[in-house]
Amino acid sequence: TPNDDDEEEEEESEDDDDDDDFYARIGMSMGINEISIVSPFQQAQVWVSENDPRFDASTSTFTETDVEHVDAAYEFVFSNIAMHCTENRPVDNDLPESSAGSRSYLVMPNYLPSSATSFEKFSGEVTKMLDAMPGFEGKVKVSTMHPEHVDSRKRSPVPIFVLKWSEDWDDEF
Repeated sequence: TPNDDDEEEEEESEDDDDDDDFYARIGMSMGINEISIVSPFQQAQVWVSENDPRFDASTSTFTETDVEHVDAAYEFVFSNIAMHCTENRPVDNDLPESSAGSRSYLVMPNYLPSSATSFEKFSGEVTKMLDAMPGFEGKVKVSTMHPEHVDSRKRSPVPIFVLKWSEDWDDEF
């Protein structure tokens, strides 16, 4: 009946108002103007796809961690390196063919989120360790992207540690 439909529309409108009021009150109590359902991981993926000219959806990988401390960060990075190298390795001990040219984006939103310099130092230490490991000399290039990066092309929404797997590597990114 027509009256029943009108009542249902009124109830739905009141429910919508209640929802809006609920979220508005959360925002006021916490000082939040907007609630986002986009995770740091999703932000990183979108930012990289739009800003890294070497990103290739067919060969790049993304992984995220919530680590906050340096020991856990090293473990996360080297675990990812180990996983990448678990493919059958050729006799000459080179990186697996499928690794060459690929990029691994390690999204680390809670690790040094406000210190690009420390994040860069961490990447330098990882590079030194990789260069000291047999079979890795010059095979894996490390770089960083960070909200406070000096180079505006590398200012990402969250800290991102990048591993570039390559037989030949250049000085870009």
